[in-house]
Amino acid sequence: MQIPASWRPPAPPGRYYVSDLIGCRVLEAHSGRQIGHVRGLVETGAAPVMAVEAAGREILIPFAASICPQIDTGQRTIRILLPDGLEDLNRG
Repeated sequence: MQIPASWRPPAPPGRYYVSDLIGCRVLEAHSGRQIGHVRGLVETGAAPVMAVEAAGREILIPFAASICPQIDTGQRTIRILLPDGLEDLNRG
C-alpha cells in the first residue's frame, strides 16, 4: 500500500521511514569523509543493513545505533562509526 508522504504520521523517536533514508549521504563520524549514499535497506532478521553506493561499489553497513549514532533525515546525512575492516570486506 502506498500513501502520499504528507499523510504519514511522524516516525517515533529513533525510528525512520526507509524512504527518508534512501539517498542520504553516509559520512564517517570522526573525519567527515563521505563513504557514499544509501541505496536501500536489507532486512536480515537482526539489525537491517544499509546498502551504500560508494565509488561504484556497494558497501553493506549494519543499521544499528552503535554504528549509526547520528541520523539527520532533514540534512540527508547519516554519520557512522565505521568498524575497522568493514570497507575492506566489500572489496572484490
